[in-house]
Amino acid sequence: MTSRRRRRGFTFLETVAAVALLSIVVATVFSASDYLFRAQTRDRQKVACAELCNRLILQYLDDKDSLPAADAPMEYGSERFRWSLNESNLTVQENLNRAAAGPAGPAGRSATNRLDRMLYVTVRVWLSEDSGGTRDGTDNTPYVTMSRIVDPVGLRNPDAINRMMSTDAGMRRLMEAMLGSSGGATKALPAAPKGATK
Repeated sequence: MTSRRRRRGFTFLETVAAVALLSIVVATVFSASDYLFRAQTRDRQKVACAELCNRLILQYLDDKDSLPAADAPMEYGSERFRWSLNESNLTVQENLNRAAAGPAGPAGRSATNRLDRMLYVTVRVWLSEDSGGTRDGTDNTPYVTMSRIVDPVGLRNPDAINRMMSTDAGMRRLMEAMLGSSGGATKALPAAPKGATK
């Protein structure tokens, strides 16, 4: 007489354990996918901030008066971004060794004057509250800050010269820059947001 082997099935506890293990695996996969998606979205938003920063600096160099309205968000793709621009005079400190050597000649004074008229321009772009960011650009919001030293007299191209000289405000800024009568740091457009530069 041959013995028949019974095919053993899953017990209720084994089934529950398998379902629980599968749920944990699925939850882990979805959590990792969500994290990667959010990281990719944030990286894409920071790249957009960098692109807008670069465009604003180039626009500032070509025609300062053509910058977009400071209180209105800018659109880039399907998202909106806010921005701020700060100008300050470049501070020049004399080298102590050169100062001890004696008074500088005309060439030295001319070079110092050229440096004194330089501006330190900082542009910051961050994700607007309309696209999940904030209005004031706090640290938790994707943002990029770029700075550049600018000579207000050293215009980039003939078109920029023509645009500046075609308006009274442009002529006044050019004369102030050439004569060194700008009167200190200019006003920020708009007020700088909170948070440190990343």
